[in-house]
Amino acid sequence: MLRVGGRPLLEIILEQCIDAGFQHFYLSVNYLKEQIQDYFGDGTRWHVHIDYLEETQPLGTGGALSLLPHRPTEPLLVLNGDVLTRVDYGRLLRFHDEHQSAATLCVREHTTQIPFGVVRMNDLHVLTLEEKPVMSHYVNAGIYLLDPALLDLVPQDRFFDMPTLLEKAMQHQHRVSAFPIYEYWLDVGHPETFERAHGEWM
Repeated sequence: MLRVGGRPLLEIILEQCIDAGFQHFYLSVNYLKEQIQDYFGDGTRWHVHIDYLEETQPLGTGGALSLLPHRPTEPLLVLNGDVLTRVDYGRLLRFHDEHQSAATLCVREHTTQIPFGVVRMNDLHVLTLEEKPVMSHYVNAGIYLLDPALLDLVPQDRFFDMPTLLEKAMQHQHRVSAFPIYEYWLDVGHPETFERAHGEWM
């Protein structure tokens, strides 16, 4: 319910999904759930349907899926509630279908500059010296598209995060694909990035 540009972040996420054609939403709630339920209600204000998955204990993003009352018949879009992005969900759905994936994980390139000279060695023999190199990695963007069959891998009534679900899917020979995000993306779960969001999003 933190506000960005005068609106709750969750409302921004909801309206982006509506613009992409989604109609039925499940919001996983626990601490201070009444604030979310009172604000969003059943979704009538947005002409969509909203249900709530009420956790009696923290279950994690994956574990909350065990509370779904019915198995979806179409791929399920799962989003972290603290991610601000302009990703094209239509393109994500097409990518998932074209790659015949059981799960698609959105990833974002993240670079880190090491503030020291890095020494690569073999035993005590110096091989290379590189001054303040920039390391580049793909990181989990907190956006997932899942086929309903993967819900069979989710345990009941215990904490279960999404990386564990994806690892379990791969162990069962399900295809897990990575979808790079090039559009705006920001994890606002930290005070410094939340402050950035106010200036950048508008």
